[in-house]
Amino acid sequence: MQKHVFSITEPAKQTPKINLPDGLITGNGDVTVTLAGGPDRVRVYIGKADFWKADEPIYRNYSERVPQEECGGLCPLGLAELLLPHMAWADYRAEQDMDGASISLHVKDRDQSADLRVTVCAAENTILFELDRSFPMVSASLALLPMPGPKTITETGEERGVSWTVRGFDDPEFRFPTWGICALREISRSRSEDGRREKIVWAVAVATNHDTAAYRYEAVERVGVMTAEDCGRLLAEHAEWWKDFWSKSGVSLPGNEDLELYWYSGIYACACCMRNKKFPPGIWGTYATSDGMQFSEVAGHSRPPSARGDLRARRGADPARYRRQHGAKGAGPRSHVPGGADRTDFHPRTLRGGDQHP
Repeated sequence: MQKHVFSITEPAKQTPKINLPDGLITGNGDVTVTLAGGPDRVRVYIGKADFWKADEPIYRNYSERVPQEECGGLCPLGLAELLLPHMAWADYRAEQDMDGASISLHVKDRDQSADLRVTVCAAENTILFELDRSFPMVSASLALLPMPGPKTITETGEERGVSWTVRGFDDPEFRFPTWGICALREISRSRSEDGRREKIVWAVAVATNHDTAAYRYEAVERVGVMTAEDCGRLLAEHAEWWKDFWSKSGVSLPGNEDLELYWYSGIYACACCMRNKKFPPGIWGTYATSDGMQFSEVAGHSRPPSARGDLRARRGADPARYRRQHGAKGAGPRSHVPGGADRTDFHPRTLRGGDQHP
């Protein structure tokens, strides 16, 4: 069986972006990451299925024009930046491993190199960054960056060796408040026997107020007590989860490996963002890298605000339309997530104004 890996040899050119980015992706069904940046300034955008700016522009009719950056919808929760200043002119190669659900980055400049693996753990909302670098020639540092924006509240801080950033939307006009935190801590650092390589492991805990009211304490505490043994356990559980996932279905297309890779890519992209039953993904999944994301552009004109991440804007995802077409009183379309729950169970607001969409 072939290994299902998608590789690129140059950095993403359209990440961040207001619609679907071109960076490599991975996730655990709730938290997602998207790779961006060059070999010396690696950026990882962190998304979460429930990190919504519930701003009224999402729900206005098609005739209104709202500045893109002010629109509501799914938004990025955090941004992690890995600085490798000595690798500015290094060769770049990144891989999206769909069998094991991780992103790997390899940068090399003559006899100096750095190898990064990013894993969104399947068992909990923790992201592991594992860096193997030439030592001491290649310096490295990982930090969380604030993400300001219209109607956005940001905070940064550090406590007990944990650095954190908070991003939130809590305007009186919003339909509900959303707050999220990314908490970062270095877990371990070790060197090879000859002292020429060093491995560093960082962990980023992610949580929102939709997970728990004590989201800040929970995230800081989780990463604050984490050990190297905990990271090993999380990676083992992650490997087992994805092994079990892929054992349930598969295709083999000898002679047409590209088509086979596309099949696995589609399943993988869905699996990485469709495990939060309270907040199913929009059309582009949960790979948010910019506020005010939209699905597409036609002839230079963006889609209306009501299409930006609102599930009811999808054909077949509008409960009112579904009832008209199928005559099932109170029925709604089924969601393609584990459990098959009705989308109206996830988002009661999809019922409001459904008839206004063509």
